[in-house]
Amino acid sequence: MYAMAFGEEPPARRSVEQLRGIEGARVRETYKPIAKKYGVEWKALNYDTSDWAKGDIPNRCLSAATEFDSVPHSRGDELAQDAVTRKTY
Repeated sequence: MYAMAFGEEPPARRSVEQLRGIEGARVRETYKPIAKKYGVEWKALNYDTSDWAKGDIPNRCLSAATEFDSVPHSRGDELAQDAVTRKTY
């Protein structure tokens, strides 16, 4: 999976937890220039899983997009729309 995501083999002799950490750091660094390009204020990849409303719009959208990948598209559309239109910020 690592090779598919990043186009290179994973570092040798790393645990699954270490690979997840490396992957997470790379993904977070990818968000920074994309946010800048589109004028989105990016603070950090951070949200409270127990309180959706505490998350800022970029984090809610990322969460909804991630969820969208793992659920039937009709439910994913609903989650993405909810992330953007919920007036709890």
